[in-house]
Amino acid sequence: MSSSSSFILQPLVGGITSSVVFVLFWIIRDYFVVYPSSAIKNDAAEAWKWRNIYVSWIHAIICAILAVSSYFVHPELFYADLIDHVTPLTYLTVSFSVGYFLYDSVDIMMSRRTTEQWEVMIHHVLVLLMFILNMLTLQSIGINVVALLAEINTVCLHSRKLLHCCRVSLSSIHMVWSPYLLRRCPFGATGGVASRNTWTEDGLARLDRRDVVVRREDSAIIIR
Repeated sequence: MSSSSSFILQPLVGGITSSVVFVLFWIIRDYFVVYPSSAIKNDAAEAWKWRNIYVSWIHAIICAILAVSSYFVHPELFYADLIDHVTPLTYLTVSFSVGYFLYDSVDIMMSRRTTEQWEVMIHHVLVLLMFILNMLTLQSIGINVVALLAEINTVCLHSRKLLHCCRVSLSSIHMVWSPYLLRRCPFGATGGVASRNTWTEDGLARLDRRDVVVRREDSAIIIR
């Protein structure tokens, strides 16, 4: 292991990284959050909800990139012993997430939403206990990176929430993409497994004519 790697793989460096990330997320929260409308910005409850999702979305994007990059840079993660495997990249990835989870926990408590967000607080406390312990012992960092791959799903989840807060009709998005996906996917839409012959061109034509009613409601196209 090189001297630079040995320097990075120290609890002190991990703690400094987490502290810097903690401060950076507070700066993003206070100065760089873009609100979709003045109505949301001026409503305390809606503004907090938007900020919380927005900052979590930014964390998810960065963390997903770091976690996926770890597998490209260190392909041995696919088969190595994840308990002992640790590199500067994976260590800093975990440190980065620790900084965010600390920020979000403090933000929830300072906003007096601990009772409302109790399940989130339980999640954060358990994750922080595990991640910090692993940072101190340099153990199971690889396992933590595997867990952080879930942030890929969080990116999609929070993107949907942000679109919902912006009053964007997701049905219109589904209307654009569904015909494309149905013609190329051998499985049924909305999670149900269908036979390969279910979504034929003729079947889609009948679906378009009889089963799908498109109407305009509140300036949004909705599929019923």
